[in-house]
Amino acid sequence: MRMGCLPKKIRLCRKKTSKKERRVIVDPTPVNVNPIINVDPTPVNVNPIINVDPTPINVNPIINVDPTPINVNPIINVDPTLTIGPFQRVCNSTVSTTATFVNTDPITIPVQGIADPYPSTIAVTGMTGTIAKVTVTLFNMNHPNPEDLDILLVGSNGITNTILMSDAGGSLDLVNVTLTFDDDAANFLPQLGQIVSGTFKPTNYQGIVENLPAPAPASSVFVRLFNFIGMTPNGAWDLYVFDDDVPGSGNIAGGWSLTITTDNEVCTFTPL
Repeated sequence: MRMGCLPKKIRLCRKKTSKKERRVIVDPTPVNVNPIINVDPTPVNVNPIINVDPTPINVNPIINVDPTPINVNPIINVDPTLTIGPFQRVCNSTVSTTATFVNTDPITIPVQGIADPYPSTIAVTGMTGTIAKVTVTLFNMNHPNPEDLDILLVGSNGITNTILMSDAGGSLDLVNVTLTFDDDAANFLPQLGQIVSGTFKPTNYQGIVENLPAPAPASSVFVRLFNFIGMTPNGAWDLYVFDDDVPGSGNIAGGWSLTITTDNEVCTFTPL
């Protein structure tokens, strides 16, 4: 048998090739047929938690309503001097009302300086209309040198005022003298003569504006009770008494009074 040949009985025969045998180089690293796949171990949340605002929706909100009722019948202030509808206002008369208010507390006057109390006060209440007339009475005055006395009346507004008496009567004693001050009186107080009980005009012989110590307001240059005409009467009226020189002390033993007359307009409405 020849080398490289099958026996004769086997017809197939492989002849020796002259070409070099071909070699296939194979990577000896085995192929991983079961690869490891890295999977994120964090599970997928198939039931996620959804955060919902726990504050419930107010389906019935509270609405704040102003409790003040609407005035369906408002009061309308109408100028009474104007023609109203088919009528015209006509004012041609007044009704006068007079009232007297009294403070009976004595007023003590020192040798020199402000009296006690300073001021003495009268409260006026309950009057209507505006002032048409004022008179003042000082009861039972005593003083050895009345010319030392300065007496000021201040109205309910705390400003309007008048001197009642100043530098009158010389050095002639006042003994239980009651004086009423009235613009309509016939006479002034005497400058040097004896002062007696009676009714007199407000009187100032100083010749200049004489201011009293605070809290008295500055004295008016007009010495007259007419200064108060047209004012509202209600409120505190003050009487300031001041002794501006020595010697001698005194008092207004019976206190004082204030008489006020007011006018109230009477109006009619006449058809046009």
